[in-house]
Amino acid sequence: AVPVRFALERGSIPCGRAICAISYDDSGSPSQDGAPSLTVTRARPGEKLWSVAKRHGSSVRLIMDANSMERESDMAPGALLLVPRFQ
Repeated sequence: AVPVRFALERGSIPCGRAICAISYDDSGSPSQDGAPSLTVTRARPGEKLWSVAKRHGSSVRLIMDANSMERESDMAPGALLLVPRFQ
């Protein structure tokens, strides 16, 4: 696992926050299974959370929780999303 730090910034997306910076420390050893436990992806125009979840092996609830969303409609096209993977 690699420790990752995120900086959030208030913006014009419906949930009021956007990721503006990501940094990581790769001095540790990587995960044994080779798949990341957290992915950052950009929402495609017209895309729904369930398709993001399916593409990344996650769930709508995990994505909503990771991005502090109250409703699925809080996802804005082009927004960066944190996508946790099922463990």
